[in-house]
Amino acid sequence: MSVKLKIIEKLVRTNPAMDCFVKIDELPNDVADWSPDWWEEFEERAAIMEFDGNMSRPDAEHWAETIVRAAYSLKCKEMETGKGPNDITKKG
Repeated sequence: MSVKLKIIEKLVRTNPAMDCFVKIDELPNDVADWSPDWWEEFEERAAIMEFDGNMSRPDAEHWAETIVRAAYSLKCKEMETGKGPNDITKKG
């Protein structure tokens, strides 16, 4: 990993709001490498689906990862365009 990438990774890990400003278009492949805020969101969603939704842990983690990745993408799109999720999905 380049020094520049290490610096950006450290900056993002210590300040999750920087994710989109440094143009990280998607979360790292490994959930363990996500910033603490996104990892916590993932864990919370997985736990809810596992216990309240009676899903197996692997299934709950799969769907939680999918949901959090989508939320991350929407957040970045919102920051780029200045439009909220409802504005982004509207045509015209």
